[in-house]
Amino acid sequence: MTQHGDLSIHFFSSPVELSGEYRALFENGERTSLDQGLPWYRNLLATVYPDESVCFAAAERHGRPVAVLPMRLDAAVGGRPREAASLSNYYTWLYSPAADESASDNVFAAVIESFGERYASLSVMRLSPMDPDAGVFSVLERGLRKAGWRPFRYFCFGNWYLDVRNTDWMTYLSSRDSQLRNTIRRKGNKFAADGGTLEIVTGGDALDEALSAYRAIYAASWKCEEPYPAFIPGLAHTAAAKGWLRLGIARLKGEPVAAQIWLVGHGTANIYKLAYDERFSAYSAGTLLTAHLMRHVIEVDRVATVDFLSGDDTYKPAWMGARRERWGIVAYNLRTLSGLLGFWRELAGRMLKESYARLLGKEFQELRVGGEGSRGKP
Repeated sequence: MTQHGDLSIHFFSSPVELSGEYRALFENGERTSLDQGLPWYRNLLATVYPDESVCFAAAERHGRPVAVLPMRLDAAVGGRPREAASLSNYYTWLYSPAADESASDNVFAAVIESFGERYASLSVMRLSPMDPDAGVFSVLERGLRKAGWRPFRYFCFGNWYLDVRNTDWMTYLSSRDSQLRNTIRRKGNKFAADGGTLEIVTGGDALDEALSAYRAIYAASWKCEEPYPAFIPGLAHTAAAKGWLRLGIARLKGEPVAAQIWLVGHGTANIYKLAYDERFSAYSAGTLLTAHLMRHVIEVDRVATVDFLSGDDTYKPAWMGARRERWGIVAYNLRTLSGLLGFWRELAGRMLKESYARLLGKEFQELRVGGEGSRGKP
């Protein structure tokens, strides 16, 4: 424990060590995004990072928890880690510290300064993926600067979503383009006529069989093998216990041909995993299953938002209505030589990209003007 003014900074190595007041901070974060809660972190640690060095860097003011930064440290060289990153990976769609409304830039500066005191060799910190419009994003940036680090923003991915408050299924469907509506109608008729069925599993005795079907479909799909095969089953059981799981299975004459995992909680339906067996692509079973789940979350779960999470895949705008972005922060510790070198490399790289972008813009403008001139304009 270190002291910074009226703040005491603590480092915990496991969520088990966090008291009830700390858990309340994570419960608040979970209301924003399910992957900010302790159930998510427990599964992530058990199935992805069981042997890695992680810490929950926490700030207390007069004994009351104010903020927690869940972090992991790189493989230490000689016991001296050089990089810290948010406790997240490609399974995570939105990372954020667990914090209350009083978590100012001074709070995060104290946490980051304590990181530097605890790990003097630390030179780089990466936090992603985050919501750049959330207040904590800018507060973290200012905290890093106050602690003597130099932060840079970077783009992570696009995020497609839809507000479905006060919307029923038919109203939603009528707002989609005719191609999608026709696909759902025509392929739905063909799928049903040929013995197709759609189901949604939320837990109970059916879960293990549904997970087996999901794994079989995933293996037959175009997707790469899961590098951490225990993560998805662990997440499914965690989500089922919390009432979040919507595991959709499309079957053709009893054979599973498409599967999707949606996580529904706190008014948001998160479309998490999609897979289908390409041998049955003529049925568009994936599209039919998305429609089936969409109708369920709108009419049964009555969610306010449907979120396609990460990526600008071309099929997502057909289902969603709006796009936002997720960004990250990379910061360099100017008190270390490697941090100083990293800062200058980052700065030089960004200046080069900016110059190249300006050059491209100038060339495009010259081409456009030249094209107008060739058509006889003065």
